Amino acid sequence: MITGVHRSAGRSTHEKATPMTHTDHAAPPSPLDAPLLDDKELRDRVSSLIGPAYRRALWPIFLDREGVQLPILYPVDGLPVHPDEEKTERIVATLAKAVAHQDVGALAFALERPGRAFLGETDRVLARHLAAACHRRAIPLRALLLVHDEGVRIIAASEYATAAR
Repeated sequence: MITGVHRSAGRSTHEKATPMTHTDHAAPPSPLDAPLLDDKELRDRVSSLIGPAYRRALWPIFLDREGVQLPILYPVDGLPVHPDEEKTERIVATLAKAVAHQDVGALAFALERPGRAFLGETDRVLARHLAAACHRRAIPLRALLLVHDEGVRIIAASEYATAAR
């Protein structure tokens, strides 16, 4: 409870002030504090934060053990057009340091790139490299998403796990 002093208009400053009380209401919880429990919630969050694609970037999304997104969101720019396993491994190794220092329960990756929702071979190769690098470092991978011109979609493991090498 917050207490304050209320002075009525026109009252002399020599008159006794009457105490006024206000109830301290906590701000309603932010939608960003809600756990992302299913693919639709994760897809909607990525859509609201990143929006339609306009460049090629990789967005790591850190989730705590309850599925709440941690307040760390930055793009990894300069992705090669043709994914390189060694460079992808370095990206995940760098992120693994953040995972070790935060209460991270899982990672998700949003690949932003202009174009249609169709998953091309380079997208599949990058997804496969990311999943493998997370697996090697024992980092739980919550999901891979594609941010394209018209929205966001989940990349199913079956779309990249069996791709031709």
